[in-house]
Amino acid sequence: MTMFRTIAKFTIGLLICYSHECFGQIAFQETQEQAGISEQQLNYGCYLGDFNNDGYDDLFITRRSGDAFNSLYENNRDGTFSDVSCILNNQSKHSSAAIWFDYNNDGWQDLLIANNVQEGHVLLRNNRDETFTDVTESAGVGGIKKETKSVNAADLNGDGWLDLYLNNFGEDNELYLNNRDETFTESVKISGVNHKGRAMGVVIFDYDNDTDQDIFLTFDGQPFVLYENNGLAQFIDVSLRTQTNLTGFGMGADIADINGDGFMDIYVTNLYENFLMTSNGDLTFSENGKTAGVADLGMGWGCNFVDVDNDGYPEIYVTNEYGFSPKKNVLYKNMRNLTFDKIADDAISSPYSGFGSAISDFNQDGKQDIFISNTNYVYQILANQSEAGNWIKIKLLDPQENWHAVGAQVQLTSLNSNQMDQLTAGSGHASQSSNIFHFGLGVAHVAESIKVTWPNGDIQKIGQLEANQTYLLVKDQDPNVFEPDNYLAQFPSQPLISLSTLDVSEKNRNEFYPNPVTHFLNIKDKVSELTVINNSGQRITIHPNNISETTFDLSTLPKGLYFLKINNRWKKLIIQR
Repeated sequence: MTMFRTIAKFTIGLLICYSHECFGQIAFQETQEQAGISEQQLNYGCYLGDFNNDGYDDLFITRRSGDAFNSLYENNRDGTFSDVSCILNNQSKHSSAAIWFDYNNDGWQDLLIANNVQEGHVLLRNNRDETFTDVTESAGVGGIKKETKSVNAADLNGDGWLDLYLNNFGEDNELYLNNRDETFTESVKISGVNHKGRAMGVVIFDYDNDTDQDIFLTFDGQPFVLYENNGLAQFIDVSLRTQTNLTGFGMGADIADINGDGFMDIYVTNLYENFLMTSNGDLTFSENGKTAGVADLGMGWGCNFVDVDNDGYPEIYVTNEYGFSPKKNVLYKNMRNLTFDKIADDAISSPYSGFGSAISDFNQDGKQDIFISNTNYVYQILANQSEAGNWIKIKLLDPQENWHAVGAQVQLTSLNSNQMDQLTAGSGHASQSSNIFHFGLGVAHVAESIKVTWPNGDIQKIGQLEANQTYLLVKDQDPNVFEPDNYLAQFPSQPLISLSTLDVSEKNRNEFYPNPVTHFLNIKDKVSELTVINNSGQRITIHPNNISETTFDLSTLPKGLYFLKINNRWKKLIIQR
């Protein structure tokens, strides 16, 4: 079988024509061999994240069993990838989940890998120089040795730092709150989300539009659970009240506003019929899988909302485990009236036992592509070749907190539609899609208005933007056309320093005081600036306070252990709060 073939461009039933536009041809092309990813392994999950901050999504693939290790592929920015798995320095053949997230708020995405019970999970810190350091023990997540089925990250308590939630199979779930000092504290019981069951999927999103992040969980043979957040990482179970407590053999879950009403809807894959829970706009949901035409009968795992033809209305893509139940993958075309039409074709259908699936415009041509982790078959990349409408993409950055704006909500109004989307750090099953917002505009040549609700609730409004451009929006600044060559300049770029190379002296401790310090640090001799290194190896330069040339204000630094350079000698400094 040829690994590079074109899905014949075909007409979806009759041409789907709307009053002022017509999008009738949806076509994809298998490009994994051309892209340099054609190994046939027991692939399981797929996680897209830009680990080197060059503006292009890179790919991490997990393997749950077999002889092959996990793989990391760097995007070469030309439609191809290079295998750079060796830079992780910590590999496994038994990983069920993973997530890219910036745990230390330095703008660079780190990687948590959920391994099997014997190996335990691993947290790899991004060193900003295309290397990673294992910080599992020092971060306080070294004790996790459970069968984790899915992981997600969000700022759950509103402090501007990303927290971790793990959905564990047969054991208590776990919630790790970020201490803002490179460590986490396990807080699942005090937060009220200590569920135990046959866990599968987790998606974190703002279901009630109150600007905090809620948690939706799927289970295998047990009712689904929706936890409502009070904004301080204190949760209550609202599954019954919201009518999301459906029982099924649930696997993956994804969210989207499928009808432009300003509320997120939920899709869940299942053994037997899948579920589509549409928001009623009153904090309740109705199950409409059958009436919408998306109650696929396969052994569903991954699922993604994706606007494949850029008409402003998201389609649904489902990956099925063909070897378990002989049902192929399926793409459902959004008909704009809360119903969908089933699309079928060889490559889209992909009868190769898919598990994880993720979405990214990896070649940056303005059309979203599909990544599929198949078991015992090649990893697939379906490049979108559809005759699609216009589009706009938006990359959000907040250098002050939650750098990549996980949890942000963007509302866009155009001639074609009203749209809303939220940024989640993980979705589907064993998957993570691009963190760049993508909006189809149909025939519209501009977005009339854009409203961004940042994760902390701040609102930023933007006027017209021209179509067919990717925009970089830094919080409280005007949007600029995204330039990959200049993107890296937005981030702290100095490589992290290995603390083992520091020659730390214990002498002359009276050169500065107090130690530990809570606010102001006094230096015995005048210096023009202080050089401080935090516990992760990040260099920080601090200038004197206005009060005195020998007084330095350290109140903006998180608590923890630091190393201070005085008279060309490194000294330990402890900041308390």
